[in-house]
Order: sequence, then structure tokens, then C-alpha cells
Amino acid sequence: MARPLTQCGCGCSLSFGVCLIITMTLIHGIYTMVNVWGNVVMMDPHFASPHTLEDQTWHACVALLSMPFIVSGYYGLWIKSDIYLRPFLYFFMANFCYELGCFFFPFMEEGMCAAIPGALKRGGGQAAACGFIRIFFFVALLQVMGIVSYFIFIIWSCCEDLKVGQKNCLPEILGQPRHHREPGLQHALFGGQNKGLEYGGF
Repeated sequence: MARPLTQCGCGCSLSFGVCLIITMTLIHGIYTMVNVWGNVVMMDPHFASPHTLEDQTWHACVALLSMPFIVSGYYGLWIKSDIYLRPFLYFFMANFCYELGCFFFPFMEEGMCAAIPGALKRGGGQAAACGFIRIFFFVALLQVMGIVSYFIFIIWSCCEDLKVGQKNCLPEILGQPRHHREPGLQHALFGGQNKGLEYGGF
């Protein structure tokens, strides 16, 4: 099993890195919903998109679905509990697979060479441009997969760190009454509050 990270990026804490990832997810979701609202509902030409209305509506639904998980992630960081942070981790992984499919399947259906500009098709050089697009596609895909996989590893490491932190708090909680016990309480009957040794003290 892989060992969790102890820091994020160039020395930042895991909590800061996870908070940054959650914030980026929130910004992406709000941006998606605003664009879909402007194009589908308001029909504003400034929000025009090459995607179909069905695809845009589905993207907006996924962005809206992410909001409860984002709130759960923020709450988990605030109270330092991995129980509320793990749902965001699972959603982030599922959303990555969804975004990967939306990026990959159109190229599989139409072919990568369909993205070649019309000028190159008319002027020659179509084979070279198609090869360049394929290389660029796979390089970009590997980079995105590497970055998102690192983000997932950061969130998982933070969850493990919070989980271990909760376990380490238990001995302190159990030992705290013994350290803060008032003198003389050990002589009280049934744990009473009297500090004397007189008869009948509880």
C-alpha cells in the first residue's frame, strides 16, 4: 500500500492543498452552471458553445450535483474529520472518470483527424496534421491524468492524516481527567466532591 504524503506541492500543508482543490472544483462548477444558464436559459450569444443543449444540460446537472460534496469537503477540513472529506474524494474520482469520458469519446466516434482545420485539408498536409493532433492528444491526456491523479493522492493522504489524528486524540481525552483531578478527590466516596475525610461525605 502506498504511503500517504506529508505535504503538498512545495511544502504546503495537506489541508491547504485539499482546500485549494475543493475551491478549484467549486469555481469550475459555478463556471459551468453560469455558462449553461446563459446559453440554454437566457440564449445569450456571448455564452455560445459548440456542444449540444443536451450535453450542456448534463454538464450543469453534474456541476450542481458536486455542491453537496464540496460543502462536505469544506466541513471535513473545518472539523478535521475524514468522514466528511471522503465523500468529496469519491466524487472527485468519479467526476474525473466522467470528464475523461467526455474528452475521449468524441474523438473515438468522429476520429482525431476531424479536428484538422479546413485550410490544412484544402492545402495539403492533412496526414502530417492528423499525426500531430494524435501526438498532442495523447500527451495532453497523460498530463491531465497525472495532475488529477496527484490531486486524488493529496486528498487521500489528507483523509489518512485526519484519520490518524482522530485516533491519537483518544489517549489524551482519556488521560485528561487524571491530570486535572483536584487534590483530595481520591478520598471521596463514590467519586464525590468533598475534599475532607469526615464521616458521611459524598
